[in-house]
Amino acid sequence: MKCLNTPSLFLALFVAVAFSMTYVPAIAEESDLPDELEGYALTGETENCLRSSRIRDSRPLDDHHILFEMRNGDSYLNRLSDGCNGIASNVFVFDSAAGRVCENQIIKVVDETHFIARGACGLGEFEKLEEAES
Repeated sequence: MKCLNTPSLFLALFVAVAFSMTYVPAIAEESDLPDELEGYALTGETENCLRSSRIRDSRPLDDHHILFEMRNGDSYLNRLSDGCNGIASNVFVFDSAAGRVCENQIIKVVDETHFIARGACGLGEFEKLEEAES
């Protein structure tokens, strides 16, 4: 009978546990989405970055979601990594010098009345939306 040393036993246990786990991404329930998205359906298709020159409009829907509307008519929902307190009642800015806005990019929340920085938040993935069928 062969005996495993402690590091080998630990490695074997780690591999067994790792293979037994299944990654299940967090998927937002339709009921968790802002009312403004009522006419849209989630596609599950995601992008890490959007070209800033193709963005027609971007607006916060609440402190957890930003809607990006593209010049070609496509729409993307961004779920902010950890939420973004106050973004819905203020404006946000992002650096588009690289020509893209990307997941994990930091956006700044600014009070548009007094032009005072209110905080910063990280973007999440961009999920493509499609118009819901009636």
